[in-house]
Amino acid sequence: MISYFFSFIAFSILASITPGPTNILSFSLGMQTGLRRTLPFVFSSSASASLILFFTFFGISHILLKYPLLQTCMTFAGALWLSWMAVRLFKSDGNFKHHTQDLPNWKDGAFLQIINPKVWMMALTVSSLFLFPALDKETNAALLAFTFFIVTCPCMGFWAVMGAITRTTVTTPRYRSAINKTLSILLLLTVWGLIFQTI
Repeated sequence: MISYFFSFIAFSILASITPGPTNILSFSLGMQTGLRRTLPFVFSSSASASLILFFTFFGISHILLKYPLLQTCMTFAGALWLSWMAVRLFKSDGNFKHHTQDLPNWKDGAFLQIINPKVWMMALTVSSLFLFPALDKETNAALLAFTFFIVTCPCMGFWAVMGAITRTTVTTPRYRSAINKTLSILLLLTVWGLIFQTI
């Protein structure tokens, strides 16, 4: 059981700290608003993904497998929403005080996970591979979801911290704008790269 648990922790770290749309947005928010105002986005994103993992143990994710069209619609809805976020980020002029009200908030962080089929597929993988025979289904679901939340928060928080550090070291609006444009392009490449891998 201990080896399974540590394997799950390693899986969770790899799944949550590698570059992806949520982490790119965490970095961008950290840079534009500072760490304190980015933490709600980090917590809500982590909590949403963890809740999806929890409910996967009760068969909810199998809906995506049963209805492929629903998965396709979720994929493109998420891609379009993130593309819109990337365009807004690209247009930022580097003067952060003028744009903080338009940035993603904690609700956006939670919504992003719900419409992301990759999160659902991750949850389905976890619920299939990381099962502790000595525990019942409810305990398995609670333990793994809580552990995933504990692991994911600092992993995504790392990106927010890096963004906050960038905020204090890069003070010229022109350079900030250049970073925003780079992040927006990375966000688009990441999102649509995932799309082309799944079609």
